Amino acid sequence: MPRTMEEILDHHNRAVLSNDYAEMIADYADDAVLITLKGTYVGKEAIGRALQQLAQAMPNMRGVESPTNAMIVEGDTLLLRWSAESDTGTITDAVDTIVLKGDKIWRQTTSFEIVPK
Repeated sequence: MPRTMEEILDHHNRAVLSNDYAEMIADYADDAVLITLKGTYVGKEAIGRALQQLAQAMPNMRGVESPTNAMIVEGDTLLLRWSAESDTGTITDAVDTIVLKGDKIWRQTTSFEIVPK
C-alpha cells in the first residue's frame, strides 16, 4: 500500500531533522526535481547535494511550532508553510510545494531565507 502524503512528510521531516541523508533521498523518485530560488536540482544525487547544503547551513536544525505554520493537502499535492531554527540560524517563513508520483516526491519547490543568529 502506498504511503500517504502525511506519512511521506513525517518520514521526510524526521530524516531532515536527524540529518539522515539516505532516508532523505529515499523519499524522492529517481526523476525528481527540486526547484529553489538558487537553482533547479534534477535527480536524487543533485537533490541530495541541495539537502546537504541546507544541513551545513543549519546545523542541528529543529522544527519550530509557529502559528504561521500550515499544511494543505489536495490529492497528490502539498502546500506547506514551515519554520526552523539551528545553532547558527533561523528560518521563519518558508514555503514548500510537493507533488507525489506514487509514494515518492516527484516535484518540489521551496523558498526560504536563513537569518543568522
